[in-house]
Amino acid sequence: MRGSGNTLAGLEASDAAPVAQAAAFRQNVTIDASPAVATDSHQVLSDPWPGEASGTTAAATGPSCGCRSCSVLAVTSGDGAAAWDTASGQAPLVLDGQVTLGAGVDLSKVFQLHSNPTATKTIFLDFDGFSISSTPWENGGALSLGSFYSSFDTNALTEIQRIWQRVAEDFAPFHVNVTTEDPGSENLRKSGTGDERWGIRVAFTSNLNLLTGTAITNAGGGGTAYYNSFNWSTDDVALVFNRGEYTAAETASHEVGHTLGLSHDGAGSTTYYGGHGGAGPTSWGTIMGAAWLGDDENLTQWSKGEYFGANNTQDDLATITTGNGFTYRADDHGNAFSTATALTGLSFSSFGVIERNTDVDMFRFDTGAGLVSFNIVNASRAFVGSGGSYTTEYLTSRGANLDIGATLYRADGSVLQIFNPADLTTASFSLNLSEGTYYLGIDGVGAGTPMASSPNGYTDYASLGQYMVSGTVQATSGTFTTPPPPPAPTLVVSGATGLVTTEAGGAASFQVALSRAPSSDVTVRFSSSDATEGLVLTSTLLFTAANWQTPQTVTVQGVDDTLLDGSQTYSILMSTSSADPAFQGLSGPAVTIQNSDNEVATTTTTTTTVPVTFQASAGGFANNITYSNAPTVAGSLTAIHGSDDQRLAITEGAQRTNKGIVSTLNAYQWTFDNLSGANQLVFEGYRTASSSESFQIQYSSNGRSWTTAFTIRSGTESTYTLNLASPVSGRMFVRALDTKTSREDGTYDTLFVDRLVFLATTGAGRSSRSLEDPIIGGEVSLAPELAHAFDHGFDHDFAPIEAGLSADPALGGEPLSPLQPGLSGYGEPLVGFTEPLEATPWLIASSTLV
Repeated sequence: MRGSGNTLAGLEASDAAPVAQAAAFRQNVTIDASPAVATDSHQVLSDPWPGEASGTTAAATGPSCGCRSCSVLAVTSGDGAAAWDTASGQAPLVLDGQVTLGAGVDLSKVFQLHSNPTATKTIFLDFDGFSISSTPWENGGALSLGSFYSSFDTNALTEIQRIWQRVAEDFAPFHVNVTTEDPGSENLRKSGTGDERWGIRVAFTSNLNLLTGTAITNAGGGGTAYYNSFNWSTDDVALVFNRGEYTAAETASHEVGHTLGLSHDGAGSTTYYGGHGGAGPTSWGTIMGAAWLGDDENLTQWSKGEYFGANNTQDDLATITTGNGFTYRADDHGNAFSTATALTGLSFSSFGVIERNTDVDMFRFDTGAGLVSFNIVNASRAFVGSGGSYTTEYLTSRGANLDIGATLYRADGSVLQIFNPADLTTASFSLNLSEGTYYLGIDGVGAGTPMASSPNGYTDYASLGQYMVSGTVQATSGTFTTPPPPPAPTLVVSGATGLVTTEAGGAASFQVALSRAPSSDVTVRFSSSDATEGLVLTSTLLFTAANWQTPQTVTVQGVDDTLLDGSQTYSILMSTSSADPAFQGLSGPAVTIQNSDNEVATTTTTTTTVPVTFQASAGGFANNITYSNAPTVAGSLTAIHGSDDQRLAITEGAQRTNKGIVSTLNAYQWTFDNLSGANQLVFEGYRTASSSESFQIQYSSNGRSWTTAFTIRSGTESTYTLNLASPVSGRMFVRALDTKTSREDGTYDTLFVDRLVFLATTGAGRSSRSLEDPIIGGEVSLAPELAHAFDHGFDHDFAPIEAGLSADPALGGEPLSPLQPGLSGYGEPLVGFTEPLEATPWLIASSTLV
């Protein structure tokens, strides 16, 4: 059904049919579709009927309303955990009775809708206009937005609620609140470290700045948003111009996706994917595409490009839950038999959310012999209110993202039946069962072949969302007792400790069985983590309902190599495949094995010559210039004798020149006496980081003619080694100087020296590495070849990086300037310049939207 084509009258008519099923809710509140019971339920709960201002009014009106809306479960937060656990944000406890989902909330409360009111991150759907004094939408100018509707009449309020339901379903898996109540700017802007509350305002409006009377400068199409603006420090907006329940809601979630960092989903050369599958319950589109361009596909989901021709494989779920301040909402029902939620009584309901594609919500129920009926449908939960006081209402779903699959298990954990209608997103069944305990697993599933050249269906990647499970069972006999839950489906491994194989072909073995009987055969596959050390001789085992508990043997043999590598550790990995969903895709524990080496070590006698170290005997400034502000030194001469993190710090001074005052160093000099056969000069240290300046380390045999050994640019400590062409003896001088002066700005660069020594080695290595700097000056007998050994691999000049404007307008330090087409002046490309418009006649404008 095309969302934008529904009429309010038609929907109200379809919801008016009475429901015969009676129900008893927790706290002894009986509710039915009959007028008398519906009135009583509102009296007990002090909850207004939809369309009434208060519960008192509802009670006074008397038994005159029999619509489905009056049968909606509506319990206030004052009713405790039966309504909603506000401390943990979990789903309600099991409800004693079947819930009839309502068509809508009290229209007077439409601007008090919340999907997750305890969340600290917010998506605010704003329909009544908004003004901003300075915004990138107008290149730093002011923006005033008008209301989405000319008046908030019944039709407009109904549509707002339905838009909210659709957007809330899209974000149901996450711990974020989708609301129609203005939370205030401070709860939408990220003010900095320590701020836990922020979000995005989604303005439903027209592409018109009321202050200028013209289209918004940097907006267009059916909607526009800035990438990553969810985390801005300003209360700015994502814009929605498209109209109609379906199209406006889909556009809103799409634009919020951009603010969270998502890109467009297209196919081939098409920017926007229009979806596939027609208009049935399992027709599909992607939220970051544009399903409204096609058939208004029923199921729209987040995506990672798992459909034919997809041109964007961005993992939407990972992007949304990383870097935006929120992740998935807490799991509301256990995923195992042992943590299953108990469904008690003869009729019951429970609301749930499949929030991850690994989530399977498990329920347990007891029944006597006879007919058992279950109905699992897409649903919507609304928290209605403000200031921490909320009424909980459960509504008929609009815009479901979840395709529901259900599996019924026996008490021993074996599968009795799977329910997953191919053409529906719901799962219902009625079966005659024997008396006993049963388990019901609810999962989000995929359908069809989305990767086929004529795609249909979808994977289970983002089959996530809200549901309501309701059921009726038979009374058990007086002698029935609930058995303990079955063991979890696992691989049971025995005899797997201390296993050793040998390179001579020695083998080891261990045993594997299942924890319980499967409903279908289970194949277990084995592999080695390192096939060069161990080979699995038993590649597969088959377990059935008859042999599941009989241990079967896995044998592993060592692999030989020619390396003297000692005993090496490797692992045997195992995984399962089965038509029994409980045993499908399991991974067993990795079994650790040692492979014993068979190579024999030989003894070789070597002689190691320890280099002779020559340390500086003196050091000090040998100034060749006059300073206006003298350089300084901190530390002692012994600090440079060894690599010990004790450093000599030499800071340049200031000199007055005809260019003004400049910072420089010329020079700090060390004396080395009594050298004997020294053939290496070693410097270890760093300087305060600079992209344009450097210190030079030079050496000389007479203190007059100097040769550059090293140029120090890095701000990370590194070791520099120079191999001298010929050994030197006697006295040598080494100096540090800054040969490139810079205009004095009150800051001075510092050279940190951890080690500066000459070495006498045997067979000093020669480097073929190209010289980073030309050799200047020097004496023929000392012409060096540079071997620059980096500890951290950095020795290049880098051009200064010019800082651009931030993606956050509040952080920009420069005046705003007009934008280039398709670019934001805040470092973010504009998204949605060509966001497609819904082709409805009222969108025709006097000027073309771009």
